Amino acid sequence: MAEKTYKVVKRTEYENRGKAPVYIDTSEILRDSKKTVMKLKLYNNCGKTVKSVYFNAGCFDSELNLCVQLRNIPYINVDAKPNAVFGNSQTVEVPDITCSVFVEVSKILFDDGSIWINSEQKLDNDIVTEDALGEDWLRLRLTKAIKDTKEKTELKKRMSANKKLIIWSSVIVGCCILAFVGMGVQKYFSARQLCYKTAMNYYINRDFQNAAPTLEKLEQDFVYFGTEKHEIDYSTAMAYMNIHEYQKALKYFHKSGKYKQSVVNVRKILNMYGRLIGAGYNHSAVVQKNGEVLSFGDNSYGQCETKDWSGIIGVSVSGNHTVGLTYDGNLIAVGNNEYGQCDVSGWTDIVSVATGEGHTVALKANGRVIARGNNKYGQCDVQEWTDIVQIAVSGNHTIGLKNDGTVLAVGWNSHGQCDVAGQSDVAFIATGEKNTVLVKYDGSVVAVGDNSYRQCDTSGVKNIVSAAVGSQYIVYVNADGKTSSKGVNDKNQGSVSLWANVMSVACGNSHTLGLNYDGTIYAVGDDADGKLKLSGVSGIGAENIPIAE
Repeated sequence: MAEKTYKVVKRTEYENRGKAPVYIDTSEILRDSKKTVMKLKLYNNCGKTVKSVYFNAGCFDSELNLCVQLRNIPYINVDAKPNAVFGNSQTVEVPDITCSVFVEVSKILFDDGSIWINSEQKLDNDIVTEDALGEDWLRLRLTKAIKDTKEKTELKKRMSANKKLIIWSSVIVGCCILAFVGMGVQKYFSARQLCYKTAMNYYINRDFQNAAPTLEKLEQDFVYFGTEKHEIDYSTAMAYMNIHEYQKALKYFHKSGKYKQSVVNVRKILNMYGRLIGAGYNHSAVVQKNGEVLSFGDNSYGQCETKDWSGIIGVSVSGNHTVGLTYDGNLIAVGNNEYGQCDVSGWTDIVSVATGEGHTVALKANGRVIARGNNKYGQCDVQEWTDIVQIAVSGNHTIGLKNDGTVLAVGWNSHGQCDVAGQSDVAFIATGEKNTVLVKYDGSVVAVGDNSYRQCDTSGVKNIVSAAVGSQYIVYVNADGKTSSKGVNDKNQGSVSLWANVMSVACGNSHTLGLNYDGTIYAVGDDADGKLKLSGVSGIGAENIPIAE
């Protein structure tokens, strides 16, 4: 076999060469797919021609705890002249376990017929000591493998009958265990199949009141994988959505990923609940189930004059103006109109609205976007946008989410809050004055913009479905309705960790609102203008949300 096919396992240089007529310069252990060999490089250290050399070798396994000895290995007809290097072309096959080797010269034959025998052979004994092998082998822990071989063979013969008995007993016990386990597995799958049939029977007959908890039990108590698991999660979500338990529906739609219409239904739920609360710089507003709007806080521009509104399904609050979305897709606005941001009464077919410091942006049912107000930074240049499913506005910039999961941005970008190009698989967007957050389909998030208070640090943020962005802080909502925050918290605007069953959040300059599934409002942060008087308000919530089958 060609030498080039071998791989070098271990190469050892022998520095303590002694006074032997021939000393070993190096040894190599080589291995290919079929065998393991040893190759030696030798030096004739005397004035006579060497005809043959014999060696002893201690071959050690990979864990250096077993020595297999090879004695009087011949290197014959070498005809090495005085002071010559030789032996490098010959190989000796060694045990396959060999990882390292200790080699010594045992006998030398010279061309004049004389013989030299090593009187101090280290491998003369069955067991090689650490002292004999030198400091290179301090880690060796040798066993009496060779001496014990015969004893072990005899022991095996004596125990063979007992072993057979033990083996057969083990087989019998194993079979009993397998039978017992098999019965348990059969019982498990029978229970799973029964639960599945019961749940599907409820579901097919549109008895969603019973289907939802039965499907949830099926998902929690039994194991499913791949498409089968997605189908169970999706069916559970659909059942809960049909009985208007939107928080649980959101949880299971999120777990089913992109399966069927999960993304569409998640978006419907988030958009419906997200538009029910609004937090501006110094005022807040919420939509009640009866279509009226409650507003609190600074009213210096009349931005809280919403008591006469009716038929409202959504509200947006920003700088000093408030915009409401009606059931029939129209808009109504109050507050500061310095840039015409409140001139929206003629807009129709609107499904969502968002407000910035001095501009208003609306999403139409056909996926197009319209904007009005201050356009100093190009924040209203959205007329060419198409296929948009969500908009987010704050300060002097506008963000749009397309149906394919990509993101568009225009406007003021001094802090990088519009640096969203190239992002994909985005399910939800939120933006503040200096930051933008993108929530991905898998629950991970991307945060861009100002990071003065580490608000863009996303470590530990996972399983997220929605978010809101304030002035240098971000609040997240996960699929279980729990909330967390990153960034500044000097006025307790980020103290949301104890909130539960949250469907949506809204952030102002330094205050935060959270909508509980039961229709009550959480509120924390700066209350200098009374904008937190919403805390404890109830009756906030969405009407029936259309389902995408």
